[in-house]
Amino acid sequence: MKPPLNMLIGPAIWGAHFLLCYALLSVGCALGWPSNALRWSLGALTALALTWLGCRLAVAGRSANDFHARVGRGLDLLALIAVLWLGAALPLVPAACR
Repeated sequence: MKPPLNMLIGPAIWGAHFLLCYALLSVGCALGWPSNALRWSLGALTALALTWLGCRLAVAGRSANDFHARVGRGLDLLALIAVLWLGAALPLVPAACR
């Protein structure tokens, strides 16, 4: 993949995670899913996004050290922090459905 497009994969992973988490929470609350099922499914989605971003950061550490690679690693790190921040709200899921 071309370097400028490769830089945007991390923010795209975060965006997809954000959208899917809020969609899943909205649908789950509207349909009355148990909060435990919601918490586990959101946790699995968060773990998947964290794993994907972590693998990208591990592989990117061995890539070229040009501008695009450094910016891509920075964006991946910001996306990882954003996914962690959203995942920190998982204990509050039962209160979100009220």
